[in-house]
Amino acid sequence: MAEEFNEDYYIHTTGEEVLWRHFFAEDVTKPETVEIGFFDQSENHLEKDSDVEDIDTEPLEASEDDDVSYERQELEFGADFDVYHDDGNMFAEISSNPTFDVEGNREDVLSYFVTIDFDSDQSDQDEGPHLLWTGPLDQRYDLHKMDEFTMEEGRLGIDGARDNDGDE
Repeated sequence: MAEEFNEDYYIHTTGEEVLWRHFFAEDVTKPETVEIGFFDQSENHLEKDSDVEDIDTEPLEASEDDDVSYERQELEFGADFDVYHDDGNMFAEISSNPTFDVEGNREDVLSYFVTIDFDSDQSDQDEGPHLLWTGPLDQRYDLHKMDEFTMEEGRLGIDGARDNDGDE
């Protein structure tokens, strides 16, 4: 069973799939990067089986027609982000503090998400990116009051009680 941050934050179904099926199989190459972004879970109401396309409260992304500058941040696997075993449990950890340019955005954010690009059997959308996990920020942030936002490290622990078929 996946550890939940609380009733509103999850390792998502697609996140469990990529961790169990891909990260810890010796014959599978880990991806080079993951992406991290912001949203407002109190308005979005993601569930365990939600995926990236279900996020509709992410700040506006930068474009030539707008005066906003938000973009998801890419983290390098093994340097800024990693997964590992410890005493039979698995952990995923953001080990850097990514800084987002949020100038011009008017949204409030309360949560972050981590996506990973892989072909999923659990999603209606086979190819990625897919949600790995969502988590809470330490408070609600009003982006229109800042030009940059630095996110503190994030971590997720997963109970290792599964057999080789992925069943609990």
